[in-house]
Amino acid sequence: MKNLRQKIFEGIAADEPISRIRLAEKYNIRVATVTEQTRKLLDDGLIIESGTENSTGGRKPVLLCLNPQSFSVAGIRVTRESIKCGLFSMNLKKKAEFNTRFEGKVDNKALLRSLKESLSKAIEASARFKTKIRAVAVSFPGKVDPVKGVFFEAAGFPGPSGIKVKEFIAKEFKIPAVVDHDVAGVAIAEYYLENACACKNMGVLFIDEGIGSRFVIDGKLFRGSHNGAGEFGHLSLDTCGPECYCGNRGCFEQLAGISAIERKFGENIDFSDILKRAAAGDAKALALFDQVGGYIGEAIVNIFHFMDLERIVINGRIAEAASYIEKSMVRRLNDPRNLGKFAEGMVVFSRLGAEVDLTGPGFLAAVEAYRLKQIDALPIAQAIFNRKKATSKA
Repeated sequence: MKNLRQKIFEGIAADEPISRIRLAEKYNIRVATVTEQTRKLLDDGLIIESGTENSTGGRKPVLLCLNPQSFSVAGIRVTRESIKCGLFSMNLKKKAEFNTRFEGKVDNKALLRSLKESLSKAIEASARFKTKIRAVAVSFPGKVDPVKGVFFEAAGFPGPSGIKVKEFIAKEFKIPAVVDHDVAGVAIAEYYLENACACKNMGVLFIDEGIGSRFVIDGKLFRGSHNGAGEFGHLSLDTCGPECYCGNRGCFEQLAGISAIERKFGENIDFSDILKRAAAGDAKALALFDQVGGYIGEAIVNIFHFMDLERIVINGRIAEAASYIEKSMVRRLNDPRNLGKFAEGMVVFSRLGAEVDLTGPGFLAAVEAYRLKQIDALPIAQAIFNRKKATSKA
């Protein structure tokens, strides 16, 4: 049974602005009990009083809302090339971003130095917004222990290994930290912010520099034995294809990741410029995206046959090319060779946007900050973070 603090906070999050009288009516409890709980939430800075509603006699009831200035959090993503750090308000509104590219060889000291620099900038920015960072989440590719907060290693990212990230942040900044796999954070954010738990069995394909995937099974993130379950980025789609750093050939990542798209197009231009060329009708760019859509469709068919999911969400920067890859992707999904036909809504592009890579760790940090204030944010994530249910079509 939910405690009263959680229940009252959920009521405010779901129906703000709302008065104490309405909360008492909603839960069939005494107004005095609501007043006691809301006083504690006010003292903790989680809610604020904001205006009044019409009176039916006597004093006008005071309205209660969530406090967007309650705290801030930092969401950090470490890639093979850089560290991205986002400063978020308690309702996941991004206030600032700091990007640091690695220069030269990256070892443990270099990575921690860059991490410290990025987080220091976020703390300074938080002070300018008159808030304090109450939690940090750091996401990594590769092998991560989310319980101990340790980054072990990542293929294609030689150098850093065995870094006690959670311990480092606690020692340097005295801030609670969450450490997790990058796509695990993205999958959790997609499930609670966009999917709104409508599907109990769903997958996330995060297609950015490389490709990662994670799966929610029966409403819980499936981590496997070592937090590494679901790495379909290394599904071999072409045994005669390009060699992957994992030692295999024709891996999905080497055929449809952003880095692979840039390499295939050539001319020393980046993904954004390839998108611009496609928008201008460039035949080479359009043909490449058509090919990539086919590879994505092929991988999704394999994943569905293997996992028997209700939905797959595609996110990462590849979502910016949705209009160019969707036709060939859907064509492959509906190929007569498949065991079954894909229904509308089974494959969708994320609505979280291109910044989902920071939204993932930002969400994990916010959930941790609420937990430290004795609030479980997961059941009411959409209400707290003001997100809408995904309506994208496959």
